[in-house]
Amino acid sequence: MQSNNQPFTKTKTRIAFCVSKLLLLVILSCQSKDKNRQATKELSYTSSNSAQTEVMFNNISKAVGLGNFHYDNGSYGEFFLPEIMGGGVAFIDYNGDNYQDMLLVNGGTMKEGEEQSIDGLSLYKNVEGKTFKDVTKEMGLDNIHAYGFGFTVGDYDNDGDDDFFLATLTHNRLFRNDGSTFTDVSKTSGIYEKNVWSTCAMFIDADRDGLLDIFVGNYAKWSRRKDRSLFCTENGRTDDYCSPDMYIGEPCSFYHNNGDGTFTEDAKQRGLHINAPTKTLGVVEVDYNKDGWPDLFTANDAVPDLVFKNNGDGTYTETGMGMGVGFGVDGAPTAGMGAAVGDVRNDGSHSVFIGNFSKKMMTVFRFSEQGVYVNDSGPSQIGRQSLQSLNFGLSLFDAELDGDLDLFAANGSLRNN
Repeated sequence: MQSNNQPFTKTKTRIAFCVSKLLLLVILSCQSKDKNRQATKELSYTSSNSAQTEVMFNNISKAVGLGNFHYDNGSYGEFFLPEIMGGGVAFIDYNGDNYQDMLLVNGGTMKEGEEQSIDGLSLYKNVEGKTFKDVTKEMGLDNIHAYGFGFTVGDYDNDGDDDFFLATLTHNRLFRNDGSTFTDVSKTSGIYEKNVWSTCAMFIDADRDGLLDIFVGNYAKWSRRKDRSLFCTENGRTDDYCSPDMYIGEPCSFYHNNGDGTFTEDAKQRGLHINAPTKTLGVVEVDYNKDGWPDLFTANDAVPDLVFKNNGDGTYTETGMGMGVGFGVDGAPTAGMGAAVGDVRNDGSHSVFIGNFSKKMMTVFRFSEQGVYVNDSGPSQIGRQSLQSLNFGLSLFDAELDGDLDLFAANGSLRNN
């Protein structure tokens, strides 16, 4: 476990943080260096509520300078659907000092005409692995007004530093790291024009040309007018948030990196713009067939989860239904939100974890030797323990440094009570 006087080391992997609330806890995680642990073939999971665990975490948010951050979803009593999603967090070494800094979504306001009243981003500098300093204004991010949801971090222009992409309720944003400041290049890069509710994103080199492209998970066709026209209720008297079934899903977007600082949206040409609602809230990259080409697994809300197989040229074919990931154990679509992938069996294979709505249980998809995914929600014991939880985000990490990946689930609620 990372001690207080050791640095938070820089990671080289590209990370996508979607609609999640995995904040300080994930900072404390790191990968074990023990490569010799014997492969485990049979898995069971124990909740941290059990007396068997010896792992303890302390909330040090205030002590390290993060206590003043407050996420605002902008709600004021009209029950607009975006209010329930929450904001994401990303780790980014923006200054190249090998300490992981933090980007957080501030949320926004849902009142028309007040969109400029809340700065949408906060950036905290990691000071030698001990404290965090708010450098939002210093880095030119203090006047960014956008209702954001998730980030992805990566060096899209290959200049050696971390840039980032922000998925928002309307027009997405791309920020180029220029050393002493971040520059909003959303409009000049070609990713701003599309007006769609995006929840998550991932930098990915789909065609292996050495340039990072951007996959964007979109949610649904939404407007204040539509929400005001709907009356959804639990008690038959008072208004409430509507079910995702009341909204038409949006297919994903894909921005191909042209190598000159611009991007071209070509999801249809890539085979990613399928003729089905997606309502994506989570995405992970995984080379499931080990052919060296990056595939994609998306967690979708109240519609089937999807697997996009890379055809070996940067185009994709959706194969989820045939691979067994379309539905939950009850034969119905789940309510996918968070997503994580890792080798939890220590045998070179991988499993995909999908966080779902309450009473849907968390889904564990194990990739089998037969080339399909097997639902391991029951055998892993994750399903029963997670049945009552409403999960918004997931992270796999080695909590005890024993060579086994553990699972952290960030849960929430649609209401404050």
